[in-house]
Amino acid sequence: MTSYRHHVDKKMIMMTSWVIDRSKEVGIVFILIHVIASHPADRIGDFLVPEEMSDDISIHGGVKMGVLDNNCDNGKDRLYVDLAHMDEMMRICPARLSVPQCRHRKRGISATTQVSCKKPAPICTKHADRPLHECMDKAIVYKEPVPTSGAHRPIWPVYGEYYYIPPQRWIHSLEHGAAVFLYHPCADLHQLDIFRSLATTCLRRHIITPYNLTQTKPFAILTWTCRLMLDRVDIHIPAAVDFIRSTALDTYESKVYQDGQYSFLLKTPAGTVTDKRDLHVCPSYRPTRRLA
Repeated sequence: MTSYRHHVDKKMIMMTSWVIDRSKEVGIVFILIHVIASHPADRIGDFLVPEEMSDDISIHGGVKMGVLDNNCDNGKDRLYVDLAHMDEMMRICPARLSVPQCRHRKRGISATTQVSCKKPAPICTKHADRPLHECMDKAIVYKEPVPTSGAHRPIWPVYGEYYYIPPQRWIHSLEHGAAVFLYHPCADLHQLDIFRSLATTCLRRHIITPYNLTQTKPFAILTWTCRLMLDRVDIHIPAAVDFIRSTALDTYESKVYQDGQYSFLLKTPAGTVTDKRDLHVCPSYRPTRRLA
């Protein structure tokens, strides 16, 4: 059993312990979370805000992004506000989810396996919910179980894979053009490996995290106002690549490519795929048609 401690500094905020189930590498690794530590912060992070956006904070409710503020959001304090339902997202899996089969008959597709054989269709909304920057003294609740826009915290996360990161953080990443890769905590490990490889070879601006998805669609790829739900990953790689190429980096804040300053429960920081700005998306995959 491994204890995870995050930058212990001035004061400690004790939280109810929870257990994260991870079956990877050497059996099952249990990580017992005990503390969230505060950290003094009085600086602006090392990132550049485009000049055309630097003074326009009205759409965010008057709160500037990326400014570490102990009275609002410093990426360290009061994290329990967003992690209150974390135990619902993380669980010990008695068994891994089965992978739906797709068997093609000589004259068509079996009716019982037709769903997993169909190309998944992306779901996009025409209008985004207002991207307010909310301080940590206010809880953020989303209308959709898998949100793709809306209010979020001013401090966005470091890109990469997390043991868990809440939507209040990664929605800010979506606004910057990132792709977020969600998976059911009990998803098939082989499919999860493929899913993780897809994320890490398509673009640097990615977030990977477990999330409370359904058992029938245990994988999801999100971009700003769009989502692609998957029952399995391997046979849908072309559709996933098509989706990422067509919808990622397509936001009004996509020029902000730098990492943020939230890193609680970060497992693996993102590596560079082509360059820091993700000039080419999914470069190792074959060209695909753009979504209509």
